[in-house]
Amino acid sequence: MIHLISLPQLNSLDDKLDPPLGLMYIAGMLRHKGVPARIIDLSFVDRKDWKEAIGYADTYGMTVFSSSLYLAIEVAKLAKQNNPSCITIVGGPHPTALPEEILPYFDYVVKGEGEFAFDSLSSPVVEMPQIPDLNILQPPARDLVDITRYHRKVQGHKCTSIVTTRGCPHKCAFCYKDMFGHKIRSFSVERIVDEIKSIKADFGIDAFIIYDDTFILNRKRFYALCDKLSKLNIIFRRNGNARNNTMEDFEVLYNAGCRELAFGIESGSQKILDRIHKDVTVEQNKQAIKNAQKAGLIVKSFLMIGNPGETRETIEETKQFIIDADPDQFTLFTFIPLPGCAIWKDPDKYGVKITSKDFKDYYMIAGNYEGGAVLDTEELTSAEIKEEKEKLVFFLKNHGQRGKLQDYYERHV
Repeated sequence: MIHLISLPQLNSLDDKLDPPLGLMYIAGMLRHKGVPARIIDLSFVDRKDWKEAIGYADTYGMTVFSSSLYLAIEVAKLAKQNNPSCITIVGGPHPTALPEEILPYFDYVVKGEGEFAFDSLSSPVVEMPQIPDLNILQPPARDLVDITRYHRKVQGHKCTSIVTTRGCPHKCAFCYKDMFGHKIRSFSVERIVDEIKSIKADFGIDAFIIYDDTFILNRKRFYALCDKLSKLNIIFRRNGNARNNTMEDFEVLYNAGCRELAFGIESGSQKILDRIHKDVTVEQNKQAIKNAQKAGLIVKSFLMIGNPGETRETIEETKQFIIDADPDQFTLFTFIPLPGCAIWKDPDKYGVKITSKDFKDYYMIAGNYEGGAVLDTEELTSAEIKEEKEKLVFFLKNHGQRGKLQDYYERHV
C-alpha cells in the first residue's frame, strides 16, 4: 500500500483551496497498474493527530514545496515510527531543485514529474524525464479525496482544478521550470472535454480553475478547445499574461465560459519588469486588463513586492499602475527567491542579497498579506520591504476590489 501525503501550507491564506492535483495524477497511474494507494490531506487534520492519520504503509510519498520541507521531514519521521521498514519518497519543486541537500531526510528524492517515478527507484535521487505525450497519463484519481470539501470558488460557485498543458517557454527570473520544462506539452482537446464531463457527472461541479502556465500560445488548439468548452455549460478561471492575448482571445474566452482572468503583472515599474525578464511592457499589461474587462471578464492582478531592483520609487509606480489600469481584484505577494530560479542561482547578478535560507520562511503570502522576509534589494532591506508592503496593502485595500471574492479576502479586508 502506498500512502500519498498532501502537506498543509501552514502560512497560507487558505491551504484548503484546491485538492492535491499532482498526487491525484500519481494515484491514477498507480491504480492503473494495480497498485493500491490512498491520498491523505493533512490540511484537514490537527497536527497532533498526523501520526495516526498517515497510518501504516509500505511506502509514503509526498509533494514538497520549499515552505513545507520542514513538515515533510516531520511526516517522514512519523512514517518510520508507524513502519520502521517503510520507504519514504518526496518529489515536487523543492526536491527537484535541491535533491542532494534533502536526501538525508528521505529514502528517495524524485526530480521532475512523478507519475512514473515508482517504477524507477534504482538510486536515491531519481531523475525522471519529461513525459512527451501527456495523453498517456491516467485521469487524476479525484475520488480518493472529497473534492467538494475544498474552498476554491469561481463567481461564488464551488470549483475544482484542472490543467490542460505543462511547461512554459518564458524566462521569468523568479520562476523555476525544471519540474515541467520550457517546452509546452498539451493534453488533447478531447481528453480535456472528457475530463470535465466526468467531473460534472461524478461530483456535480461545473466551475473550474485552469492552472496552466500558458494557455493561448497555440491559437489553433486554443480556439478548438474554447469551442468545445462553450458547449459544456461551465464557468472557469484561468491565469494569463499580456504578452500573447488579443481582444479576440478575451472574447473567445468569455464565450467559452471564462469569467475570471488573473494576470501575472508583478510590478507597475518597467525597470522591475525588465530586471526580472518578464518580456512585457507596463502599457501591454494595462491594455490587456482593459481589453479583458471590455470582454466581460473579472480581472485580477498578481503583484509582487521586493523584486530585484525594488525601490520606494518603483513601489509608487506600482500604485500608479493600479490607479491607471484599475483591475477588479488583486493579490500581493512578497518576492521569494525560490530554489532553482535564476535569482536564487545568481543573486549578485540581480543585485539582491539572500539573507536567510530557512525554508520555513519561503512563503509569499499569508494572513493579512504577510510574506517571508529573506532578501535585501540594493536599496531596501527585508525589514524595509516588509514596511513598504504594509503601506502598499493599505493602498490596495483602499482602492478596493470588485466582483465575488474568495472567502479569505472577506476575512482580511
